[in-house]
Amino acid sequence: MARRLGLAAVVALALLLPASARADVGVNPTTKIVPPGGVIRGSGDGSGMAVYLVPAKLGPKRYPCHGDGICEPTARHAPGAPFTFLGRLRKTTSLYATQDFSFRVPTIVRPGLYRMYLYCLPCGRSLIQSGGRLQGETIRVTARPRSRGLAANRGSRPCMRPRVRPVNASSTRQFRATSSSKKYVGSPA
Repeated sequence: MARRLGLAAVVALALLLPASARADVGVNPTTKIVPPGGVIRGSGDGSGMAVYLVPAKLGPKRYPCHGDGICEPTARHAPGAPFTFLGRLRKTTSLYATQDFSFRVPTIVRPGLYRMYLYCLPCGRSLIQSGGRLQGETIRVTARPRSRGLAANRGSRPCMRPRVRPVNASSTRQFRATSSSKKYVGSPA
C-alpha cells in the first residue's frame, strides 16, 4: 500500500512540474573584435549547420512574436551575397550538442559592424542570429594593424637612424659608416 502511494506521489509530482523544453540551436561567439584574416571563436549547437557573417545594417532583423517571444527571419535557401560563409559546425550525434568552433574571417571582409547567423534548414529555414536580445549582437571587424617592426619589403626601409662612428681627431683618415654605404671623409693617409 505504501509503495502504491509513493508511486502515485511521484507521478503526480511529475505531472505538476513543467516539462523541460528542448534547447534552441544557435551560435555564441566569444570573439567580438577581429581583423580580416583573424579567427572568431565561440560555442554553439546545430550539428553540421552553416554559419555566416553579414554587415549589421544589411542583416535581416528578429521580430517579436507569440506574446513575449522572439522570432528569427527565414530564407528560402542558404544565403548568398551580402552574407559571407564562415564554415559549418561539426556534425554530432545530437542536433543540440554544444561544441566549440573557430572560423577564420576571410580577408575580403571590410572593416565594420557585422552580425553572425546560423542557417537552420530543419527549423523552418531560419536564419538564427547570435545573441539573446531582440537586437542580437554585433562583431566588429577592424582594419588589420600595421607591423611596427622592420619592413619585409625590399623597397621600404625601417625607421632607424644610421649608425655613426665617432671621428678620431688624431687620425688623418676619418671613417664614417652609414646604414647602407661607407664613405671616407677628408684626405686618405
